[in-house]
Amino acid sequence: MGKEHQAILRLIETTDLHGHIRSFDYLREKPAPGTGLQHVAGLIEAARAEVEQSLVFDNGDTIQGTPLADLLAQDHDWADAHPVMKAMNEIGYDGAAVGNHDLNFGLDFAANSFRQLDCPIVLTNFEVLGGGEDDWFARYEILEHAVEIGATLVPLKIGLLGFIPPQVMRWDHGHLNGRVEVHDIVDSARKWTPKLKTSGADLIVALAHTGIGPKQAEPGMENAVLPLGAVAGIDVIFAGHQHLRFPNPDTEDAGKTTGKPVVMAGSRGACIGIVDLTLEHDEDGWRIADHVAELRDKFVEPSLSSQKIAESAEKPHRATIELLNRRVGQTDRPLHSFFSVLGRDRGLDLVATAQFHAAQRVLENSGQLDRPLLSAVSPFRNGGRGGPEHFTDIAAGALTMRSVADLYSFPNALAAVRINGKTLRLWLERSASVFEQIAPGQTGQQLICSDAPVFNLESIYGLEYRVDLS
Repeated sequence: MGKEHQAILRLIETTDLHGHIRSFDYLREKPAPGTGLQHVAGLIEAARAEVEQSLVFDNGDTIQGTPLADLLAQDHDWADAHPVMKAMNEIGYDGAAVGNHDLNFGLDFAANSFRQLDCPIVLTNFEVLGGGEDDWFARYEILEHAVEIGATLVPLKIGLLGFIPPQVMRWDHGHLNGRVEVHDIVDSARKWTPKLKTSGADLIVALAHTGIGPKQAEPGMENAVLPLGAVAGIDVIFAGHQHLRFPNPDTEDAGKTTGKPVVMAGSRGACIGIVDLTLEHDEDGWRIADHVAELRDKFVEPSLSSQKIAESAEKPHRATIELLNRRVGQTDRPLHSFFSVLGRDRGLDLVATAQFHAAQRVLENSGQLDRPLLSAVSPFRNGGRGGPEHFTDIAAGALTMRSVADLYSFPNALAAVRINGKTLRLWLERSASVFEQIAPGQTGQQLICSDAPVFNLESIYGLEYRVDLS
């Protein structure tokens, strides 16, 4: 078919922004060029300028992940609207999904935040119990778009699906149990994709807050991109959740998912994903003749949107810095995470002790402390995917709220779990899986599995144990 019957449509993805608005590192209190919506705005503006027609989508884990985002969830009066949503509205998104961390502050906070976003929110495998649907999201959405073919504008209906990991029902059980159900990603795609087709969708895009895992579908998969790619009718997959970059030189090409374009644009606004679709139209309708998937992170000069985003976040930005500088204690020794995968760590000691005493008080007051109490902690900031500066490094002296956020960077709920000895042993075995097996007497061996998130290495305080790396 000739070029007179073809058009290029560019689809742009952001994912796992995690509350990063300005290009700033709050834990180090210094600029962080190449991150945040401030950076993303320039990348998107440059990508839009290259083509006649483009759409922009976000893939979830949007409103949690920085001290600013955490403090905002505590109803501080220095923010009239959610600054992440204000920044995204400035950029002009066309659709968005919801990630598991967006529910960390509760369902009501997520709903109130996402209602401020000037684009459709899709949550396909998320069901509100009681027969109703909340007004802040839809199971699917169809965007009415017009694509220029030659000199003619031809209508194009783009169907959107949105997926969240079913494991969120465990991770945020206290917020979600009894209010919603989260269904299997692949089963939901198989159910709702035909409905989109019946509703007239010419093209279907999955905003899938899920990563790349096994190729075969398994019930309740957390990382379901590959079997999702095999679902008939889905044309493009925007992935996320794992904070990885795909495609990249270390992976197979995007065709590993049955030939459909797939991108996963890292995290924290460090890059964007781009899918360029070559579309053809004739009397039988639309079809994808070709596609190109890529990532972009090259720094561009700040755009007008970048400047507006920085300015609009100035008040909460300053309030966050002020709160983080508030003194809360004292340490006579430095606290760092440089060697936290090798043994006892002073920073983790402090977190484990705080968890222990908080749980002990609640359990004693409720008469439920009827067995030994242990405390499990993880080295959240230990290089790896976070980069060579992703470590805790607190000097001896005053401890501030910044120190607290540095030692424990996630707003996780404190939970006490009843377990037996078998479960405890399995817990330790799972933690030790971040290590490679080491052959005695050989040198130059890799200690940590390259694809293992180091935060999976949990240390359990109150217990004596040894890991045999051989």
